[in-house]
Amino acid sequence: MAKGPWLAFVIFVLPGITACATPAPPRTVGSETPNNQCVLKDPDPEMACTRQYDPVCGCDGKTYGNACTARASGVPWSTPGACHGKGND
Repeated sequence: MAKGPWLAFVIFVLPGITACATPAPPRTVGSETPNNQCVLKDPDPEMACTRQYDPVCGCDGKTYGNACTARASGVPWSTPGACHGKGND
């Protein structure tokens, strides 16, 4: 029985497979900055986003069509759903 290839599989390949199968921990709102601060970044007009409408409320209090368009606008984090309040209803 050839143990070399099997041992190499167990040592090198199997950990890589299980690492890919392990989901990343869920991100929390405002995890990028302390105290949930909303520090806007420079907009990225080159970011390719779909036109799928899945509204999110940006940390800046504005509703965006989806999370990608919020990030492309420089908003570092958002929450699912439209914003409610001043002019967003």
